[in-house]
Amino acid sequence: MKKNDKAIYFLHQCVNSNVLEKIIEYETAKEAWDVLATSYASDKQTKKVKLMALRRQLRQFVNRLTVLTNQMKCCGEAVTDSLKVEKVITGLTPKFDNLVAAIEQSKDLDTLKLEQLIGSLEARELKLKNRDGFKKDEKERKRM
Repeated sequence: MKKNDKAIYFLHQCVNSNVLEKIIEYETAKEAWDVLATSYASDKQTKKVKLMALRRQLRQFVNRLTVLTNQMKCCGEAVTDSLKVEKVITGLTPKFDNLVAAIEQSKDLDTLKLEQLIGSLEARELKLKNRDGFKKDEKERKRM
């Protein structure tokens, strides 16, 4: 009973007020944890939809970048592919730091085309997705 009280206390302390509203009514830490797990664990279909949406956002970002750079060129600005690549690389989340480091080491950023960079980023996303799916499958097999 004492361990349960301590666990429920820590759960309440670690979540923000919106999440606390979801678990405040449960008396055992197990029940509260199950609610949190259900709320934040997403199934394969949800992850697939999120990944598709993120890819679409990346494509929209690249398209917007292309439109803006074309407009800049029309106004007399010299916009190179290396500038576009730099803008994309600096806008990536820390999740891509390893990939960015590998690209910087292996490729000449002055000659790298934007399409090549986007292809590398999408390939990395697919690889991570496949790896996550493989890890989940392994966990499920171990449970059985």
